[in-house]
Amino acid sequence: MREMRRSDRMITDREEIVDVLDSCKVFRMAVHDEEGMYIVPLNFGYTYEEGVLKLYFHSAGEGRKVDALAADPKVAIEMDTDHYLVEGPNACSFGYLYSSIMGNGTARKLTDPEEKCEALNCLMNHQLARNTENMRSFDKVEKKKYNYSDQMLVAVNVYEIVVENFTCKSRR
Repeated sequence: MREMRRSDRMITDREEIVDVLDSCKVFRMAVHDEEGMYIVPLNFGYTYEEGVLKLYFHSAGEGRKVDALAADPKVAIEMDTDHYLVEGPNACSFGYLYSSIMGNGTARKLTDPEEKCEALNCLMNHQLARNTENMRSFDKVEKKKYNYSDQMLVAVNVYEIVVENFTCKSRR
């Protein structure tokens, strides 16, 4: 991956990266198909173990995103949080505070019902984590296991993205 231009804003500490992941509830995934680039916002769950970031999302069984992933599983991802406008004395002195993660990886459609359940539980637990006092203070909910009917597991597409390269950046 190309070197970050503003390396002074790079985050490499695992706990700080997890803070950014925890405060994001939506990521954007870019795919490529015969019509060109296509980007879609998605709710997600994640695991970040031993330096490997995996994102999980669900989808309907058909559509442009599904077709694009079937043709080419390579994706780009982006998520951001902590947005705050910093005003200045003139227009060119304004700035913006943020934290973001950008990267690329490979998506894989999960077909094993047990894998799909684990991924959906990961997504549900991440989405249900409660933000209490501020963007860096989360009430960690107990990880729950949800029940999914066989019919629902057949109907829903569930994907895992192994993020092969990513950077985390913050202007705070």
